[in-house]
Amino acid sequence: MITALGFTTRGRPELLARCVRSYVDNARMYGRRPRVIIMDDHVPGEQPSARAVAEQIGREYPDFAVWYAGCDEKRRFAARVVAAGLPADVLEYALFDPERAGYTLGANRNALQLETLGEQAMYIDDDSLAALSRPPVWDDSLVLVGPGTTQEYWFFDDHAAALSATRPGSACLLSLHEAYLGRSCREIMEAAGMSAEADDAYWARYMRRQSVVRVTQNGVVGDSCMYSNIGHLLHGKDGTRARLSGSADDLERAMSSREIIRAPTHPTLRMGGLLIGPNYACDQSTLLPPYMPVYRSSDSTFSSALSAVFPTHAFADVPWLVEHAPEPGRGYHGRGYSEPWHASIGEVVRGLLFVSSASAYHSFTDPLGEKGRTLVGYGALPLAEFTRIVTQLIDEMVQIKIDRLDRLRGLAGAAHPRYVQALARSAGLLTDSLKDPLHAVPVEVRRGRTPAEALAHTQRLVARFGELMQLWPTLDAQVRREERRLAVRV
Repeated sequence: MITALGFTTRGRPELLARCVRSYVDNARMYGRRPRVIIMDDHVPGEQPSARAVAEQIGREYPDFAVWYAGCDEKRRFAARVVAAGLPADVLEYALFDPERAGYTLGANRNALQLETLGEQAMYIDDDSLAALSRPPVWDDSLVLVGPGTTQEYWFFDDHAAALSATRPGSACLLSLHEAYLGRSCREIMEAAGMSAEADDAYWARYMRRQSVVRVTQNGVVGDSCMYSNIGHLLHGKDGTRARLSGSADDLERAMSSREIIRAPTHPTLRMGGLLIGPNYACDQSTLLPPYMPVYRSSDSTFSSALSAVFPTHAFADVPWLVEHAPEPGRGYHGRGYSEPWHASIGEVVRGLLFVSSASAYHSFTDPLGEKGRTLVGYGALPLAEFTRIVTQLIDEMVQIKIDRLDRLRGLAGAAHPRYVQALARSAGLLTDSLKDPLHAVPVEVRRGRTPAEALAHTQRLVARFGELMQLWPTLDAQVRREERRLAVRV
């Protein structure tokens, strides 16, 4: 049972209040009373605190327990843990921003995970709304897939158009996730009437035999939550490709507007693949990996670590939508479509997690620590050798994208010529990016640094995340024994 609604926020009190009310109202409508946790990542003196919002929610909803943790509460928690013998520098990296990255949603999610260890918890971004609806097409029959995309995309000119394309629905969001979260895939498959004789793929047999759902995710209507639009062109599902390729206007809409419906069309069990917010639920009755504390895509890095380290941990996708409605003015950065492609720190870390993922299977007692030691090992290499490995890794990632775009061109058939041209242009830009000697230098870490300094910084971040992965099982075990954690009741 999901017992906690966890809201991660930073400097957006109006959006946060709107968000919390929507999720609490949905829970209350169905007689549920999970505790409400507001995990605040504001920097004192730079952004407003969310404590006043937490206190207001507590007054408005006296039947809900409301908890809050900001910088002071996290500092007190870290001091207690360090006093118990854990290394201060690793805790600092896990929960704060010693690298001065400026974007620390992953650190805030680490704090929320530590606060809710032992529980099933929903992780919620402060710019989402629990205004539930269905995608334009859905079917409630269960589907099994291996790693990869399980969602279809629909593209719209504006937010109102996206909302109008959804199908009305009313449901308890917590119950939708609880139908899968923490349950064995065998149990879910048998309840859906799937016989073992129908498991004609290795991953279907594997899931039936060993897997438990540890993460559940629903779809989204509104802002896409995506940094880049190249994923639209790389999308392989027939429906999405048809909506991209019918006309020049279809293509332009998809590549310029972030307003989207992004959703599975079936309840889906999968072995891996990326996790993209703005809300999802985790079963934390067992050890899960930490989040990359700094820079973007901490959710995707978390899901990659989960798949690389714990192969029996499955994901479930729910064919319902929540609304994602951040401040207006967001736009795609055009990577891979209108300008050359460059690596991100998340892509580097995710790639290194999988380079030797089989090694994690050799340790049944400490797979997370073993993977962490592997990343620390990358951090100890001479910079030239680390650069060679990362460049080779990024080159392989880019080549996979190029090959996929070429295959999609071959499948284009009667698609509009502009779509075919876009595939060719993107493949060409990716090919050209490989000629740029800096293409493997993560774009986020370049500002104010020379290429060599940026690569050294990347190597340090990889090593520090490895140290965090090594420490995490010990920290997890210690915190589970504590009655007092990070947040205080308001």
